[in-house]
Amino acid sequence: MDKVRQGYMFYPKDWNFSASVQKLNLEQEAVYRKLIDKVMTEGQGIVYDSAYFKYYLKANANKVERIFKVLLEANVIEIEDNIITVPSCNVRLARSEAGSKGGKARAKKVADAKKEADLLEAKSQAKEIKENKTKQKETIVEEVSNYDWFIECWNKYLIEHTNAKEEGLTFLTKAQKDSISKLLNDGLEIDDIKKGIVGLMVQKLFPNNQNLRYPNHLLKNDGEFVQKYAIAFNTNNRELYGKVKRFE
Repeated sequence: MDKVRQGYMFYPKDWNFSASVQKLNLEQEAVYRKLIDKVMTEGQGIVYDSAYFKYYLKANANKVERIFKVLLEANVIEIEDNIITVPSCNVRLARSEAGSKGGKARAKKVADAKKEADLLEAKSQAKEIKENKTKQKETIVEEVSNYDWFIECWNKYLIEHTNAKEEGLTFLTKAQKDSISKLLNDGLEIDDIKKGIVGLMVQKLFPNNQNLRYPNHLLKNDGEFVQKYAIAFNTNNRELYGKVKRFE
């Protein structure tokens, strides 16, 4: 470890707006702060000793393990060969070290440390973005893999809001499924489409006196009518239903 330091500057604004810190609850955030304090006063290279951290953090072994797991997943600490490092401290530690040497050596270390910190932050953000995109894609694939919700909703409100005596929709064509899948991929949610179905059914009659057995009209034009009927549903404005009809 480095020589003992008396203290360091703390910037609450930077802390509160840190994307990494915002992932933590108050307890996890407090442990992270304690680790920063320890690194900034003693230097990087803390040995991960569960017995010591039980005493230091005043917590049992299971809680210590859970908290460190969260800190690792949030990328605010690293543990390698049982040695803890806190990447966010690197810049300040480098500045402190550079301050005692001055000149070009100081400037270079600060620049290198900042570059390293920026690289770590960029990697963390890129990883988070990739994980979020993967989760969104998985969610969409799961939602559109079964279209029973569309058929059930269509038939339920067909009977409830029109003169139909029985269910009219028994299956969806590939083109209709593709249209629904595209709507979801473009940002609409299943609830939006359901509201669009209800908004259409409340009119009682399809444009041009067509019956309501098939959803081709609702799904055409890349979801234009789904959104208009959903707006009519959300406002519960009967006059708006008539205006929607004129849009067509």
